[in-house]
Amino acid sequence: MADFCPVCRAIQPVKLLRVGMVSHFYYIPLGSGSLVGFYTECNTCKVHMVVEPERYAGFCKKKRTDLESLIQQTFPNIHAAYSERLEAEAQLANIAPSMTQEQRRGWILEPFKLLNSTVEEHYSDSMKFDIHSCLAFLITFLVGFFLFSKAMALSGKSQSFVLKLDGVLFGIGIVYSLIQLYLAQGRLVRKQILPALTRALTPLQPDSSELQNCLDHCKVAGMKIGRAITAKQVSQQLAKAWFGTRRGS
Repeated sequence: MADFCPVCRAIQPVKLLRVGMVSHFYYIPLGSGSLVGFYTECNTCKVHMVVEPERYAGFCKKKRTDLESLIQQTFPNIHAAYSERLEAEAQLANIAPSMTQEQRRGWILEPFKLLNSTVEEHYSDSMKFDIHSCLAFLITFLVGFFLFSKAMALSGKSQSFVLKLDGVLFGIGIVYSLIQLYLAQGRLVRKQILPALTRALTPLQPDSSELQNCLDHCKVAGMKIGRAITAKQVSQQLAKAWFGTRRGS
């Protein structure tokens, strides 16, 4: 599918996904369930947008299709449908400095609101493994098994010492692994959300106070994105993006 992504600020390939409510038995779905609605997921920034599938002229099941072909197959009138937004996006970097404070706040806040559903989805899972937490558990069990097998080849005080050492190291490893598992959600969110926010906010170049105001608004509204990231993290990513652009020009 092709559609306009407000976070990427461009027409992008997207996936059309079905949302349904289904009964389950210990998370094993029972039947197809009842339809709740549809949403798209941007292939680039992963932002979710609620949509009506009737807006599309057709669907494309091929995974590798160029954007122009996707537009022709799925949303041929997309440029007309988003004419005002696309025109504004093309001039955004130039008109951003002349915006009123309220206009800037609306443009800056938009990607935070849109990306919040992705953050909520990450935190809805009680356990979210990533490479750090997986490696921590793997190393803990490998070291524990190695020392235990060595202890079985010994006897007397030597065996007792190695078994005690194994127990201490295994306990420390489990605690460290659980800490990494607890931090995994935050790492996954920052890895996915910060690049998307940077892409969306670069034309606006918000300062730290504007970013903090947006995050404070998100916190008051009960959106998890307001607590998942900080204004400093976003500012640092924007500075890196700006510096990279300057070096490339």
